[in-house]
Amino acid sequence: MLTSVWIIAHECGHHAFSDYQIVDDVVGLVLHTALLVLYFSWKYSHRRHHSIDIGSMEREEVFVPKPKSKMPWYTNYFNNPPGRLLVILVTLTVGWPLYLAFNISAQEYDRFTCHYDPNGPIFSNWERL
Repeated sequence: MLTSVWIIAHECGHHAFSDYQIVDDVVGLVLHTALLVLYFSWKYSHRRHHSIDIGSMEREEVFVPKPKSKMPWYTNYFNNPPGRLLVILVTLTVGWPLYLAFNISAQEYDRFTCHYDPNGPIFSNWERL
């Protein structure tokens, strides 16, 4: 059920839910808030995600994989069904808040990056308050 809510919220961020930007933004804000996602921060960083070269590890905004050479030694122990389940559970419970608060597993910037900071490097000048 929450996937359906996310799909509608996602479409609002792309201005594909209605013919009116204000309707998209209000519905998107309400639905994203219910899903504990910052609507406008997500909308702007998600647009950047769509505007880059797909698969670019240097320019991607979300869930940038580490090169195999930089993977920690213990990752081999999670390459099995119980390990993958544990990773999924940790990602959904702890990973999402860490991503929003500290930009964990996303593109690296030369300074502190947080989705709650409108002056952070994730956002361009016209996206700031």
